[in-house]
Amino acid sequence: MFKARYLLPDFKPPGRIYVSLSGLEQVFGRGKGIENALSNAINYGTKTITDNKNKFNIFDFFIGIISSDTIKLEENLTLFTHHDFYIQHGNPKVSRHFFRHKYLLSEKIEYLDEDTITLLYKENEFRKTTESLEDYMRRFPYLGKLEPKRGFGEIFV
Repeated sequence: MFKARYLLPDFKPPGRIYVSLSGLEQVFGRGKGIENALSNAINYGTKTITDNKNKFNIFDFFIGIISSDTIKLEENLTLFTHHDFYIQHGNPKVSRHFFRHKYLLSEKIEYLDEDTITLLYKENEFRKTTESLEDYMRRFPYLGKLEPKRGFGEIFV
């Protein structure tokens, strides 16, 4: 389940980041409540992408997921960068980039949680209904039970 989704300013780079509710307050809140946790998570995601943008190959857009390791109390960001967006009904290539704290790690994927798989599926289905990258970026897919919770739901940075 996700607490929020947000876009980077001016869509640079184009993409959206989802903030996972699981462990949000525990890892990002530092004892100061969910509002502080969400703000810290957004700052973490934005800064991590900005600080590491020279480590990515060229991509059309990304889907990011900010999550927490509640055992080690670590901040994580997983970016799925998509290539060949303009092959609208094709099968675009997707690369995965995993950050722990603000550092890019090269680690083998051993599993993806069900929420991530569902999110990527719904984003892909939605992408196929849009006219362009700009159209895609200005609207969101409906995620059903994974939809960001109201109160802090949609955040546009």
